Amino acid sequence: MSSSQTIDMMPNYHHKTEHLDVDPKEVVELVYAVGHLHVGGLSLDLYDDDSGELLCHSVPKYGATEAAGDEEGYVVGMSSCTFDPPIKMTRDTVVRTVSRYNNTVGHHGVMALWLMQVSDPAPTPSIQAS
Repeated sequence: MSSSQTIDMMPNYHHKTEHLDVDPKEVVELVYAVGHLHVGGLSLDLYDDDSGELLCHSVPKYGATEAAGDEEGYVVGMSSCTFDPPIKMTRDTVVRTVSRYNNTVGHHGVMALWLMQVSDPAPTPSIQAS
């Protein structure tokens, strides 16, 4: 399964402002990404759609026991990507998601999504003439 979307065209709801327009060319930083898949999932990849660069490869951890949080046969965790330094991109950068599922295992449909942390870059200190 594959889909594409912009990295961050949402208004910043954490700031009290009347102005909710977003500048598509404003630079933001991708700090963290972790995939989300269900049973049968094999991997989830995040690509820069223009360059084809793989930004993050996330794989599931399946449970192996009957213990809570380690339920056998269920996805109990996903590997994540932390970007240090963060990846700088404009808000309108298109990213592509590619998920892979095992079609030899019975399951009810497929889905995939990313949980990402995107931040505004730190402001550049201005030099004031004296």
